[in-house]
Amino acid sequence: MNGRRGSDPTDAAQRIMYQAWEATSRSKRNTLAKKTLKIWPLCAEAYVLLAEEEGGLSRKCWTAIRWPRGG
Repeated sequence: MNGRRGSDPTDAAQRIMYQAWEATSRSKRNTLAKKTLKIWPLCAEAYVLLAEEEGGLSRKCWTAIRWPRGG
């Protein structure tokens, strides 16, 4: 590693997602997933968690998964 562990926004987002998957309440999972998306809008795991909570993938989720920005 380059000695800057945790300085990348994707690292911070991933840590929050670990917390979200471990959360025991639906509202906490949703809150953490949304927080993740504010840090890293392309975090597929956050969209998956939110979709699972809603019972299916929304159009926004599929769009983000199929057509990532900058790709």
